[in-house]
Order: sequence, then C-alpha cells, then structure tokens
Amino acid sequence: MKNVGDVDMWFDGNKRGDADYFVQRQVSIDGWEGETDDGGDCGMDRGFWRVAAGTSTTFRAYLRPRQQRPVRYRVGVRLYPSEFPTESTPRVIYWSEPISL
Repeated sequence: MKNVGDVDMWFDGNKRGDADYFVQRQVSIDGWEGETDDGGDCGMDRGFWRVAAGTSTTFRAYLRPRQQRPVRYRVGVRLYPSEFPTESTPRVIYWSEPISL
C-alpha cells in the first residue's frame, strides 16, 4: 500500500502493523460483492499505524477463492487523516487493482 499523497495517513490493524482489510469479488464488469462496513473486515483492530506521505507499507491479504474458475478480487484498506479518528472523520476505503485467482 503506497501513500501517494502529501500528508501522512493512518490505518487500523493488528499489533504487527498488518492492515485490517476488506475483500470483494467481482460479479460483473462494474459490480463487486463483499462487505465494506465495520462487520465485514478481516483484521484485529489492535491499533493505528502510519503510512508517511510518499512511503509505502506491505501486508498480507488472505483470499479464499470460493469457485473453481478464475475469479477477480480486490482488497480495500480504510485510511484516515488522523491517528485518532472520530465519528466525523471521513471513512474512505482505498482499493487495490483487481487480481485474478
């Protein structure tokens, strides 16, 4: 995950710094299936981690394909402009490029 912006961003994750993430499966050309609310993420919510402006961080995302044929997936991470987000802090999910499994 690379922060291409000019301000530091924060994500929530486990105690090792791996991001909490969302997984979606492509169901049509413009359609994706999968949760993006607080109950649908994969992670532990153990703290906030910084991605400084212009830097990147790497983490593993575990995908469990449900079908035999190749399927396209994408992984999303919610980033915040503050280490201490409030209810009014924008909740923006940044999505990876789709990958095929």
